[in-house]
Formats: sequence, C-alpha cells, structure tokens
Amino acid sequence: MSSGAEAPGGERLAVRLAANSIVQIGGSALAAAISFFTFVAMTRGLGPDAYGNYVAATSFLFLPIVLSDLGLATTVLRDISARPQETEPVMRRSVPLRAGISGVAVAAMVVLGLVIPFNEQTKVAVLIWSVGAWATLMNVALLPVLQAQLRMHWAVAANLAGRSAALALTLGALAADLGFNGVVWAQVIGVVVTFLADLLVVSRLVQLRPIVDLPYWRALVRGSIVIGLAIGLGQVFFRIDGVILALVRPSEEVGFYGAAYKFLELSDLIVAAIALSVFPTMTHFYATGNTAFRPLVQRTFDVLLAAATAVSLVFLLFPEELIVLTSGSEFEAGADALRLLAPYPMLFFVNALMWRVLIAAGQDRALLAIAASVLSLNVALNIALLPPYGFRAAAVTAVVSEVFSIVLSATVLRRRENFLPSLGYGPVIAVAAAAMAAVALLLPAPWPVAAGAGVAVYAGLLLLLPGSIRESVRQIRRELRGGQEAVPETAPAVEPEPAGEEPVELSVVIPARNAAGTIGDQLESLARPRFHRPWEVVVVDNGSTDGTADVARSYAGRVRLRVVNASDRPGIAYARNRG
Repeated sequence: MSSGAEAPGGERLAVRLAANSIVQIGGSALAAAISFFTFVAMTRGLGPDAYGNYVAATSFLFLPIVLSDLGLATTVLRDISARPQETEPVMRRSVPLRAGISGVAVAAMVVLGLVIPFNEQTKVAVLIWSVGAWATLMNVALLPVLQAQLRMHWAVAANLAGRSAALALTLGALAADLGFNGVVWAQVIGVVVTFLADLLVVSRLVQLRPIVDLPYWRALVRGSIVIGLAIGLGQVFFRIDGVILALVRPSEEVGFYGAAYKFLELSDLIVAAIALSVFPTMTHFYATGNTAFRPLVQRTFDVLLAAATAVSLVFLLFPEELIVLTSGSEFEAGADALRLLAPYPMLFFVNALMWRVLIAAGQDRALLAIAASVLSLNVALNIALLPPYGFRAAAVTAVVSEVFSIVLSATVLRRRENFLPSLGYGPVIAVAAAAMAAVALLLPAPWPVAAGAGVAVYAGLLLLLPGSIRESVRQIRRELRGGQEAVPETAPAVEPEPAGEEPVELSVVIPARNAAGTIGDQLESLARPRFHRPWEVVVVDNGSTDGTADVARSYAGRVRLRVVNASDRPGIAYARNRG
C-alpha cells in the first residue's frame, strides 16, 4: 500500500507499510489455517450441543476483554506512534495499570457468569476461560510497541506459536478422551503461550519494570475512557448475539451459529493485519497535518474492499460446502447463517477502517454515540427476533447492525472531517468479482478447485486492471529494485519534524508548572479538531515536580505537540517566551 505522499522517503515508507502488512496477512492466513483445523477438531469432537456451550462461554468472556480495555491500548499506540522516544516510560506506567484493571474485570465477569442462568457446562467453561481472558488482555497491552515500531512479524510468530500449541493440545485432549474441559484448557494454554512469547519479545525492546504513577494513570484513563467505551460497545455486538442466543434457544442452535460465525472471525484477521500496520502512520499523518493522510486512507480502503469482496463471494457461493467440510453434516443447518452473513465481511472491513480514521482524528465522543446507537439497535433486534426465529435472525441482525454503523460513521466523517473514501475503485472490483463468480460456478471441478480458481482469476484481474492494487504493487516493485536507502526502525516522530510535513500556521502555547491535575482537561479540549490547517500545541514545563510533562506527552498522538523544558528560571512570562 502506498500513502501517496510526495515527500522524500514516501515510497520507502510505502514499501515498509506494505511489507509489514504482507507479513501480517501471510502470518494471519497461516494462523487462520491452524485455527481452522482446531475449529474442525472441536466441532467434530464436541458436537453441536457442547460446541454451542463453548461458544456461549467465550462470547460472554469477550465482553470484559473489550470493555475493560478502556481505550488504553489505542491511546498508548497513538502516543508512542507520535513520539517513539516516549515508548519505554509510557509502557512502564501503562502495563501495571492494565494488569490491575484486567484482573478486576475478569473476576467480576466470572462471578456474573456463575449467576446468569447458563447451563453447568457453560459455567465451567467460563471459569476455565477466565485465565485466557486475562492473558488476552495483557497481550493487547504489549502489542502497541510492536505496532508502532512496525515489528508485527514478532506478534505474528507469537500468534502462530500459540495457535499451534492450541491445535496440538486439542488433538491430544480428544485422543486422550479428556472431554469438554480438556478441550477448553487446550485453547486457554494456547492463548497463554502467545502472551508469554509477546512478553519475551517486547521486554527485549523496552524495559517493562513497572512504575506506579497515579497522576499518569488518572490522566491516561481520563484521556482514554471515551474512546475505550466507544470501541468496547462497538465490539460488544460482535458477540452479544451468541450470549442472548444461549439464553433463549437450545445449545444446538448456538453451535450452528458459532460454526458459521467462525468464518467471520477468521476473515477478520485480514482487516486486523492491514489496519494494525497502517494505523500508526495514519495517526501520525493526521496529528501532524501531513497531506499524505487522505491518500493513505483511500488506498487502504480500496485494498480492504477488494479483499472483503472475495471473502464475501466465497461465503455466498459455497456455504453448505464450507460448513459440512469443517464441522460435519451435524452442523449443516449452520449454512443458512453463513449465507445470510455473506455481506458481513465487506461491511465490517470498510467500517473498521472508518472507525480507525475517526480514532486518528480524535472523534472519540462521536464514536461513543455511534457505538451506543448501534449496540442499542442490535440488542433490541436480538431480544425481539431471537426467541421466535433463532440463529438465522441473529445473522440478519448482525448484518443490519453493521449497515447502520457504516451509515453513522460515514455521516460523521463527511460532516466533521469533510472527507469520505471514494468508491471509484468499485467498478474494477465488480468486474473482477463477476469473473470470479462465473469461474467458481461454471468450472466443472470439485468445489474447492472451482473456488480456488475463481479467487485466482479475481486476484489476477485486480493486478491487471488499473487501480490501487496494481499501482501499489508496481510502486513496491520499483522501490525494491532501485531503493538502497536505509529504512528507519521506528515510525516517524513529531520532533524533529519529518521531511515533507507542512510548517505550522498556528501555535497554542501553554505555560505550566505542577499542572498534572489540570493540563489534561486543556489538552482534551484542544484534541477536538477545530482548525483544519497545520497547527501545534506547545506545553512549556516551568520546573514541574508532579509529572506535568508526562501527562502532556500522553496526548502527543492526538495533537501535534511539543513539550519545552523551561525549568531553569521560574515565572510565567519566561515560560511563555520560551514557548
């Protein structure tokens, strides 16, 4: 992918972003393949009822995973992407906070899970999976370092190690006839392996010795809570249907729906790989007023839409074949859900990007309003439709909720940022998709061969026809052939300013001394964009002893920020002049 920037080094940055995305997509594809075989083993080994209980437990524990994050991972990533030199102090302060919040949240959900009228097998799974939920949250706390430094290949390797362990242990548990509990423990151990592997890598990159810093924690939570609630509520409806379904319909139906929904989870690895690669650079470009921001968003939008279209077509054309192949004929009814969910990848891929653009733009309160509205609609539809119509209604509700979310996100982007990705690449994707469908349906061959041939034709046409995919590949090949320039190991920093950035037209100078308790409110207000030209905030620290500078730097990913040390002479006049 290319950002479209004309600044020196822009093509090299495009190569690095593309390489990071390709590594993640390749690794994610391999991880998805491993998860696929684990999924096959679980569904065939457990059957619809027991697998439905497993889905109900993991869907329930997904809620504390997304809600207790509080937006801290996103805020930390924004901060260290804009100011890489602050990575170590930010991580040393934020990780212990994450550990405490995660422990409390998971413990609370375990207690709640024992009270809710789940069946006994589901309750046991909730107890076992609570260990995996905590490990997942702590792993999320570590990933911003690898994302910001474009070192996600290490995260990919850790993910592969964990998923491989889970597959091996699942097969062993089934072979040893360890039953439902043994299979659940196999998944939990796989998650723990991933966490420990990422911990080993990150601890070699930055010092993680914890620092207890209450003022910083308050400022971090205050600056993250809105976006945290927005992201958390936005992801709750991704799993809340499974929880409601488990409470109002037989476990067998939860198993049918879970078998279909697993394909969405696997396909979502693609958008996660691309978006996580691009987000740090996207955030930096927006925060610094870099004109490459919109071209980067547009190119990413085109790539995601192209990838999602192929996935949706496969789900639409071969739902029965996919379900029976993976889960067996006992789950064949789940094909109805997969067919109804076929549009979901296209909607989710596009919506995920728009959300990340809004996050980079600091539109936290708008995102919270969107998330609350979508979740309200989703829960209302599920409560009304699931008791009489079951898992098929859950599939329809998921698609309707995602459409509603896209409409709201697009409206905010257009009104607040005066920008919306163009569908100009759509006709090219449509031509390639039509050819893919024709080959997949008409080729006289077994369905896996026909599907594979269709995907190959689709990819080939996108490489041949004019548009984002072809131009990105050409640019990468051109740069790889001719570029010998060294690639920096971290994302660009705000200070010193990278080549190609526009000079500021406005500086907001804030003299401060021992203002850790109030500086966050000022910066929070300034983080809401009002001036759509390059501008900056200059915080002049006049000898503070309460961590004022650290609190200010926690906002570096949300505004173009400089912190000036003016501790050599006290006085507001001197501090203002230094700024």
